[in-house]
Amino acid sequence: MKMLLHLFKSKFGHNVSWIVIGRVYQMVVNLVISMITARYLGPSNYGLINYVASFTALMTAFCTLGTNDTIVNEFISDKKNQGKILGSTIFFRVCSGILSVITIVLVVLLLNPNDSLTVWVAFVYSTTLIFQSFESINYWYQFNLRSKVTTKVYMVGYTVVAIYKVLLLVFQKSVVWFAASNAIDYIVVAILLCIAYHNHNGSLYPMAVSKKIGFDIIKRSHHYIISGTMVALYGQMDRIMIAGFMSEKEVGYYTASINTCTIWAFVLNAVIDSARSVIMPLYETDKKLYEKRLTQLYSAIIYLSFFVAILMTVFAELIIQILYGNEYLPASGSLRIATWSTAFSYLGVARSIWLVQHNQQKYEKYIAIIGACSNLCLNCVMIPVWGILGAAIATLVTQIITNLVSGLFFKEIRRNNILILKAFNIFKSIKDF
Repeated sequence: MKMLLHLFKSKFGHNVSWIVIGRVYQMVVNLVISMITARYLGPSNYGLINYVASFTALMTAFCTLGTNDTIVNEFISDKKNQGKILGSTIFFRVCSGILSVITIVLVVLLLNPNDSLTVWVAFVYSTTLIFQSFESINYWYQFNLRSKVTTKVYMVGYTVVAIYKVLLLVFQKSVVWFAASNAIDYIVVAILLCIAYHNHNGSLYPMAVSKKIGFDIIKRSHHYIISGTMVALYGQMDRIMIAGFMSEKEVGYYTASINTCTIWAFVLNAVIDSARSVIMPLYETDKKLYEKRLTQLYSAIIYLSFFVAILMTVFAELIIQILYGNEYLPASGSLRIATWSTAFSYLGVARSIWLVQHNQQKYEKYIAIIGACSNLCLNCVMIPVWGILGAAIATLVTQIITNLVSGLFFKEIRRNNILILKAFNIFKSIKDF
């Protein structure tokens, strides 16, 4: 008990608490609005938005340029140029975002030449990628363990979008208007993050664009562009293939199950984001403690995820019925399977801490390629036979192969996978705290 009290009273605990508060608020607001929206749109239109969202997600890794995994380390390595690091990252991300929007529209137009509705939804939804670039400011606040500021910013964004969606429901607008909600969210957040950063650090770390710093950052993070694209490929290919083999209605069911099993994942994101700023500096001062804390992080991810997975497996039908209504009950079967993949998925997110510190980022792309190939093969075999249940099985098996097994075959990163295997012994992790 004393250990827990000490943890939550620390700067790390305070930072995690604010992140969790913001994510809880987001979850509650999104949950209520999404429930109503999904019922209003129905499985077909809901599936249409998520079909387009899959293409946007495929381009997200290119848009982030891999900087989400490395920017904290950039701040640690070059504290004097934090403003230039931030400004350069945002500039390059905006440029990649514009290119991504053009690419998505052209691909969707090629696949759906006679469907103007789908093309318009794709254009409106994909503009999110441009404004998403400003989330890099959030990582500066996380680096300084000051997530209280950004939490308030994001809460305002969630509230604005919630009001926007309520108005759409009241006036019964079309699916295109709903597709715009994500972009509006990031526009509001981008403006507020820029204002907040200027007010807090405008004179100390003024944002500026440096081509040299920007290209240096991309050079160090390019492995994550490839790996992120592969991860997005096996994370989104199932929905695209379900639409191809079956229908957008089935995409709606499958998306409902996937969204439900990750509805609580803000907790894992909050812990990982704050732990990154605490664990990384330990590598230079106490490597033994560094590995111990990293193993404890893996344990927290595993057992929190397993606990939630048990609950979702037992109460799948009830959860889907409450969240989406009887029309979405076919999603309960895939929920029971897909929920177990969360643990392995977020072990992969946390793995970036070890890879960045050991300068082994290149292996992210090899692991991701293994995952993408595995998922593609499994989906091709399982979706035609078992439908969305097959897609859920393919997702679970892919996450196990990618984040638990594949790293053992590479000598340079095998140590990290050994730490993950040790993390399954939760009692040892707690004892070592």
